Amino acid sequence: SEGIALEAVEVARDGKSILSEIDLQVATGEWLLVCGPSGAGKSTLLRLLAGLETPVQGRMNRFGVALSPGAALADRLDGEEEAWSGRGGGCANAAGT
Repeated sequence: SEGIALEAVEVARDGKSILSEIDLQVATGEWLLVCGPSGAGKSTLLRLLAGLETPVQGRMNRFGVALSPGAALADRLDGEEEAWSGRGGGCANAAGT
């Protein structure tokens, strides 16, 4: 089923690797628990899964869409860029309100 798949993904900031060689599959409807010490990359991983970060290498498939390293924000957010840029009136809760 569709979901999120990461293969050999690396995320870097300012030339420093934050996550490297990440392989992960999360099926639609599946839950994921992320825990670890401060600075381990938990928030970066969640931002990557949400589409807010882009990998510098590796392959990422998000809900049936293959995203290459450096993919545009609008492509990563399923066309919902306005909600994250401040032009969309703020963030919605899980109920969409």
